[in-house]
Amino acid sequence: MDLDGFHENQALAGNKAAPILAHYCSIITSLVCHLLSLISFLFVLALLYLWPFVMTSSIITHLFP
Repeated sequence: MDLDGFHENQALAGNKAAPILAHYCSIITSLVCHLLSLISFLFVLALLYLWPFVMTSSIITHLFP
């Protein structure tokens, strides 16, 4: 079948772009999720480290005797 303005290589190039783009999007999404998990972990770690200092501060001791 011969279509005007359509070349044999066009469909092949168009079919290759979508899986590659999906692969890169998947990698970026995975990296973002890992980064958010790391930030959450570091936040919890900081809270656990600072908790004794927070509980002994004068403001907290006045609020919760």
